[in-house]
Amino acid sequence: MKKLLVLFLALYSFSLFAQEGTKQLMPNDGDRLWLEINCPGYEYGTYKNFATYNADHKDRLHIYLKAGETMNFGMKIAEEYPWYIDYANRAYFRIKDPSDNVVYPESTDSYTSEYEYEIPTSGDGYIDTYDQAVSGPNGAIINNTTISGGYDPLTFTATETGNYYIEFASKDDYYGYIDDGDRFAFRRFDVTVTDNDTVVTNPGEPNKSAGRLWSKNWQLTNTSFTENPVKVYFYVFTSDEFVNKIQYLMKPYSFNFVSNDFGVDNSSSLNVIEQAQSRDEHWVGSEDIAEYKIYLNDPDRSVWETTALPPPKVKVWHEEELIYDYDYMREPMEEEIELDTLIFEKNNPGPGCDHSNSSLTLFEIETNVAGFTTILLDIDGDGYSTDGNDRVLHRELKKGRNYILWNFRNDNGEIVTNNEDISISATFFGRGATNFPLYDVETLSEVNTKTKRPFNKLCPTLYWDDSKISDWGDDEGSMDESDTTQLVYGNTDIPRVWSFNDNPDDQHNGNINTMNAWYNAIDLGRGDINAEVITSDTLCINGDRPIIADIHVDTTKNSTLYFKQSDFTDKFSDASGNNLDSVKIKSLPPSGKGTLELNNTPVNPGQVIDRADLDNLNFKPATDETGNATFLWNATDGEYYAEEDDTVNVFINTPPDISTIGDTSICTDDILEVDFIVNDQDDGHDPEDIDVIAYSNNLNVVPNSGIEVTGTGENRTLTVEPFGIQSGYTIIYLQAYDGVTSII
Repeated sequence: MKKLLVLFLALYSFSLFAQEGTKQLMPNDGDRLWLEINCPGYEYGTYKNFATYNADHKDRLHIYLKAGETMNFGMKIAEEYPWYIDYANRAYFRIKDPSDNVVYPESTDSYTSEYEYEIPTSGDGYIDTYDQAVSGPNGAIINNTTISGGYDPLTFTATETGNYYIEFASKDDYYGYIDDGDRFAFRRFDVTVTDNDTVVTNPGEPNKSAGRLWSKNWQLTNTSFTENPVKVYFYVFTSDEFVNKIQYLMKPYSFNFVSNDFGVDNSSSLNVIEQAQSRDEHWVGSEDIAEYKIYLNDPDRSVWETTALPPPKVKVWHEEELIYDYDYMREPMEEEIELDTLIFEKNNPGPGCDHSNSSLTLFEIETNVAGFTTILLDIDGDGYSTDGNDRVLHRELKKGRNYILWNFRNDNGEIVTNNEDISISATFFGRGATNFPLYDVETLSEVNTKTKRPFNKLCPTLYWDDSKISDWGDDEGSMDESDTTQLVYGNTDIPRVWSFNDNPDDQHNGNINTMNAWYNAIDLGRGDINAEVITSDTLCINGDRPIIADIHVDTTKNSTLYFKQSDFTDKFSDASGNNLDSVKIKSLPPSGKGTLELNNTPVNPGQVIDRADLDNLNFKPATDETGNATFLWNATDGEYYAEEDDTVNVFINTPPDISTIGDTSICTDDILEVDFIVNDQDDGHDPEDIDVIAYSNNLNVVPNSGIEVTGTGENRTLTVEPFGIQSGYTIIYLQAYDGVTSII
């Protein structure tokens, strides 16, 4: 994967913020947001043992270090605040390496055989003032400036590459044992990673540290139910390598900040909205919900690389009517399609139709990249809800065609009556789903979200569903502009807010409850579709039959492709929810392309393969063969096969290559030209036939219309013209396609 990062530097000076910690948690000197440590045995609510000795991996405070890099760090304990231990020499810390060995300090403390270090109260590692904290460690160099006026750090140099972690404990200074139940917090805290004394930064952001400090379960306190609003921005690194930026303006006292792709409860018995709904009380008893890594700065792009996705292209049809058309490379990206009411047609109920109770309607989604879809059908006219009277259609999407089926039943499984007023809100294509379940956050006044990378122009919709909160509301009217649910795509008019009430018998919203909201890093859809259910005089189809779609898989020249069950199950749709039972191979790849085998035995046309045996199916390309090898497949749910066969496409190819291009900076209002080379290792592939496109991750800095690729054969030129007098940075992706496969 080759990526070009183009930096457009501002024409004014920057403030330098080397550190990770206090500056991000408290952007201003008057703010208050502290790291909170609940030592084992402290039982206030159900808070985690964040960053304590021997905490679970998800509860640790990690610092990623490369071998030879130095961790500069310091802290100041909040000694004066009630509820916390009242003097620093009862608090200790130690640092462990990626193999869980204590590596700092290097000598044992007299109280215990454990390696540990007393929280500093002066000298190295002690951060006395806010200004010292935000300046960072003295002697470190950032953007060619040596830091002074900061704090004198403690330091640790890594001997191996990986995730180190710092952990804390309290100890009785007289009896000499770790004291259960203590709670303390850090008024100041800083970690700054340097390489040869130079602060590690991201390209395009030379004035602040790249994100190296992370946890899956941050525990913090603002020390008040009514004061000290939280202002921190968190950067969430999703499982599919998106970076999402989020800010909750809230007053929580103490809280855990976690993120995941599902919400509050990942039970398979719940639909996608039920999993994400806010809940009375805590999430205790459900599956652990801390999933994503969360940072205080944009994660270091040399460690956590931005996912390289093709610019998304999505088309959606209902039956044969095109209802949505999006292309990131096109202007406008989304075609304006005026829709009349969609007609959902049930089978003729007369005696001539044997399938009157198995009606079927379908959406077809064609996409060039994997993702998911969520289509909400409001059948009873009061917005989609999980009371069972409406219907949610949700499934994973794979490259190519995908079918989403509806059997005219609601979530309760009941056949819906004819209805002239069905409203549909749909995420036709989603990627990077990001939930933020918050427990016991008393007040929320605003939420700000942004997709940082790979695409930051796809403005996401914020969703929530508080309908399960039994005491939701506000007698004083400060929540009048909000609502219990926001499930409509594109709706940005309803603010996400809730008020504080400390009376558990009244409307207490986030107090002692779990409040969730979510958005998708890529969220392409419509919230304005109307539909009508009617009964046909003639239609009679077997809605119990499954439908299959085309499969796209890749291998390189002379490399065996091993299929997975999911290659087939992901393209198998059944309106009744039945699973794929077995696959029938209807035809074989052309003999000159290769051999399809099951358990190392050639497959025969018409052979049936049980679902459990699909992992033993493979395709062996013929020697030095390239191109597209195809064969036909069908599948059954155990009762019916799909009415039509479809194609498995096996792409055999060594992807083309693009020469290395380094990071570049230019002045605003300049034009950049970069020469590069493309080639293809496969015999008979002429570089002349390689198509190259380029696209920008930040369209506010460089629009796609300001990017051009010219040249022929191996020699190409990238021309980049920024968007007016605009400072900042963008990632420019180059995608080379040789007619079979592409590389980004």
